Amino acid sequence: MKTKLILILSLISLISCEESYKYWDISKFDIDTNALSEGEKIKLLYYSNSPDENSEKNYFLHLIAVSLESNDTINILTTSKNFITQNSGNDIYTFIPENSIVSKVMANVRLEKPVNHIDELKTFNEKRPDKVVRNVKFDTIAINEYKSIIGHIGKSSKIDKNDY
Repeated sequence: MKTKLILILSLISLISCEESYKYWDISKFDIDTNALSEGEKIKLLYYSNSPDENSEKNYFLHLIAVSLESNDTINILTTSKNFITQNSGNDIYTFIPENSIVSKVMANVRLEKPVNHIDELKTFNEKRPDKVVRNVKFDTIAINEYKSIIGHIGKSSKIDKNDY
């Protein structure tokens, strides 16, 4: 029941027009690198949105998601809007840890840094902000004791062999 209430309130936050943003220091979140595993399927419950596109990666956006594997509710801090829309509460996403090769490839593509060999990505680390954007209208949802992890989310689709 609590999860349904959070889902309803979060969908309202996705379509809210008048947002008021402030920032938390990242130390507010207890980061647990084992909160989700790479490739774990999740469903979004909340999305803080942000005052701009965050193209300089100056802050994290705050997501709250439920794992479809463990049913745990987790805070996810991400630097990208991840193509989240008003209907994203219905979608299933895949978690991508911040230091995974997929995250590093995504960052290099976005930064337009040429990579000659995959091994070059081993030493690459994306800029890590020290603050998290928050929409103060939804602090009752955003302030919680859930585990937190840094990373990205992505959607995957299954290709049917009859599609090609």
